[in-house]
Amino acid sequence: MKAEAITGLKASTLQVYASISRTLELLTRVNSLTFKHHQEVASLKTIRSTHEGLLELSGETDHEKIAELLKAAENKKWTVKDLRGEVRDHKEWQRETIRLANEPEKYAAKVIEIPGK
Repeated sequence: MKAEAITGLKASTLQVYASISRTLELLTRVNSLTFKHHQEVASLKTIRSTHEGLLELSGETDHEKIAELLKAAENKKWTVKDLRGEVRDHKEWQRETIRLANEPEKYAAKVIEIPGK
Protein backbone atom coordinates (compact mmCIF):
# COMPACT_ATOMS: atom_id res chain seq x y z
CA MET A 1 0.00 0.00 0.00
CA LYS A 2 1.43 3.37 -0.99
CA ALA A 3 0.24 5.15 2.19
CA GLU A 4 2.07 2.60 4.32
CA ALA A 5 5.32 3.26 2.46
CA ILE A 6 4.92 7.03 2.74
CA THR A 7 3.90 7.17 6.41
CA GLY A 8 5.69 4.14 7.77
CA LEU A 9 2.45 3.12 9.50
CA LYS A 10 0.63 -0.22 9.28
CA ALA A 11 -2.52 -0.46 7.17
CA SER A 12 -4.59 -1.22 10.29
CA THR A 13 -3.38 1.98 11.96
CA LEU A 14 -4.16 4.00 8.85
CA GLN A 15 -7.65 2.47 8.78
CA VAL A 16 -8.26 3.57 12.39
CA TYR A 17 -7.03 7.07 11.57
CA ALA A 18 -9.32 7.23 8.54
CA SER A 19 -12.32 6.03 10.55
CA ILE A 20 -11.77 8.65 13.28
CA SER A 21 -11.26 11.35 10.66
CA ARG A 22 -14.54 10.45 8.97
CA THR A 23 -16.38 10.40 12.31
CA LEU A 24 -15.13 13.71 13.69
CA GLU A 25 -15.98 16.81 11.76
CA LEU A 26 -13.01 19.02 11.02
CA LEU A 27 -14.40 21.82 13.18
CA THR A 28 -14.79 19.43 16.14
CA ARG A 29 -11.11 18.52 16.23
CA VAL A 30 -8.83 20.27 18.70
CA ASN A 31 -5.29 20.78 17.43
CA SER A 32 -3.72 20.94 20.89
CA LEU A 33 -4.96 17.42 21.74
CA THR A 34 -3.50 14.15 20.55
CA PHE A 35 -5.09 11.77 18.09
CA LYS A 36 -5.68 9.39 21.01
CA HIS A 37 -7.86 12.04 22.69
CA HIS A 38 -9.99 12.21 19.56
CA GLN A 39 -10.10 8.44 19.30
CA GLU A 40 -11.52 8.21 22.85
CA VAL A 41 -14.58 10.35 22.05
CA ALA A 42 -15.27 9.10 18.51
CA SER A 43 -17.56 6.28 19.68
CA LEU A 44 -20.08 8.59 21.39
CA LYS A 45 -23.60 8.25 19.98
CA THR A 46 -26.81 10.21 20.56
CA ILE A 47 -29.91 8.90 22.33
CA ARG A 48 -33.05 8.74 20.22
CA SER A 49 -36.67 7.80 20.70
CA THR A 50 -38.03 4.77 18.85
CA HIS A 51 -41.41 4.50 17.14
CA GLU A 52 -42.63 2.71 20.26
CA GLY A 53 -41.64 5.67 22.44
CA LEU A 54 -38.65 3.95 24.01
CA LEU A 55 -35.15 5.39 24.21
CA GLU A 56 -32.11 3.79 22.59
CA LEU A 57 -28.64 4.68 21.42
CA SER A 58 -28.69 5.73 17.80
CA GLY A 59 -26.05 5.10 15.20
CA GLU A 60 -25.58 8.87 14.94
CA THR A 61 -22.38 10.42 16.24
CA ASP A 62 -22.95 12.84 19.14
CA HIS A 63 -20.92 15.75 17.76
CA GLU A 64 -22.18 18.13 20.45
CA LYS A 65 -20.99 15.93 23.34
CA ILE A 66 -17.73 15.18 21.54
CA ALA A 67 -17.02 18.90 21.10
CA GLU A 68 -17.91 19.53 24.76
CA LEU A 69 -15.56 16.81 26.03
CA LEU A 70 -12.70 17.81 23.73
CA LYS A 71 -13.01 21.43 24.85
CA ALA A 72 -13.00 20.34 28.50
CA ALA A 73 -9.98 18.11 27.85
CA GLU A 74 -8.14 21.06 26.33
CA ASN A 75 -9.12 23.55 29.05
CA LYS A 76 -8.51 21.18 31.97
CA LYS A 77 -5.39 19.59 30.45
CA TRP A 78 -6.87 16.08 30.70
CA THR A 79 -4.72 13.12 29.82
CA VAL A 80 -6.12 10.46 27.50
CA LYS A 81 -6.86 8.40 30.63
CA ASP A 82 -8.79 11.31 32.18
CA LEU A 83 -10.84 11.73 29.02
CA ARG A 84 -11.47 7.98 28.81
CA GLY A 85 -12.97 8.16 32.31
CA GLU A 86 -15.26 11.03 31.28
CA VAL A 87 -16.40 9.09 28.20
CA ARG A 88 -17.03 6.00 30.34
CA ASP A 89 -19.07 8.08 32.81
CA HIS A 90 -21.12 9.62 30.00
CA LYS A 91 -21.85 6.21 28.46
CA GLU A 92 -22.91 4.89 31.87
CA TRP A 93 -25.21 7.91 32.29
CA GLN A 94 -26.71 7.15 28.86
CA ARG A 95 -27.29 3.48 29.75
CA GLU A 96 -28.92 4.44 33.05
CA THR A 97 -31.09 7.13 31.42
CA ILE A 98 -32.29 4.67 28.79
CA ARG A 99 -32.95 1.96 31.38
CA LEU A 100 -34.94 4.25 33.67
CA ALA A 101 -36.92 5.82 30.81
CA ASN A 102 -37.83 2.46 29.29
CA GLU A 103 -39.07 0.94 32.55
CA PRO A 104 -40.77 3.85 34.38
CA GLU A 105 -43.21 1.63 36.29
CA LYS A 106 -40.34 -0.39 37.73
CA TYR A 107 -38.46 2.66 39.02
CA ALA A 108 -41.32 5.05 39.84
CA ALA A 109 -41.54 6.41 43.38
CA LYS A 110 -44.61 5.18 45.21
CA VAL A 111 -46.66 7.50 47.37
CA ILE A 112 -47.41 5.92 50.72
CA GLU A 113 -50.12 7.33 52.94
CA ILE A 114 -49.23 7.47 56.60
CA PRO A 115 -52.14 6.36 58.81
CA GLY A 116 -53.56 9.18 60.92
CA LYS A 117 -52.20 11.96 58.71
